[in-house]
Amino acid sequence: MAPPHHFDWDINDNNIPKVSEFDVFSDWADGHCRFVYPAELEEAKRHSSGWAMRNTNNHNVSILKKSCLGVVVCSARCTLDGGQKVHLRPAICDKARKKQQGKPCPNKACAGKLEVLPCRGHCGYPVTHFWRHTDQAIFFQAKGVHDHPRPEAKSTAEARRSLTGRGLSLPHHPHHNRRPPPRIPDTKRNLFLGHKLSSENTQCPKLSHV
Repeated sequence: MAPPHHFDWDINDNNIPKVSEFDVFSDWADGHCRFVYPAELEEAKRHSSGWAMRNTNNHNVSILKKSCLGVVVCSARCTLDGGQKVHLRPAICDKARKKQQGKPCPNKACAGKLEVLPCRGHCGYPVTHFWRHTDQAIFFQAKGVHDHPRPEAKSTAEARRSLTGRGLSLPHHPHHNRRPPPRIPDTKRNLFLGHKLSSENTQCPKLSHV
């Protein structure tokens, strides 16, 4: 059951109430909901979310507003070997997000292209998250219901990006395809080794007896 403070305030109220009960952090908040977190909670201080949220201009400087960017999917809606769908995290930057459009699907067996599926879950507009800090708590309010699949976790996207530099597929290792050095025939190898040993012997300095 939700704590009673959920029904006593709105993020835009002039006076936010003081609370003594706090919620467990929700990484995938969905639907019209409100939570109150402790002021020292790191996830709340970072305004973390499993959804791909971007800062949006807001007329109230004391309230941070964030809008959902949706999810990047395969145009062919293919399925990976493990049964999962391609649900990549859209880039926060507009320019980088445009570059994601039309890139080959990371599924090697698929000929589809990547496309951004925008969020339209708040009356035709993106779902919005609001954050407000006070001395004793961090208030959170969401408006709208996400009408698209969840994107991959941010940690997963960052790990793949660190491996590939682009975050779409596993890196290619060209040295795996290198041919081994040519094998020296036994007759030539013996001549080569004999010449090498004789050369090394001639280079050794002669010791003089004192």
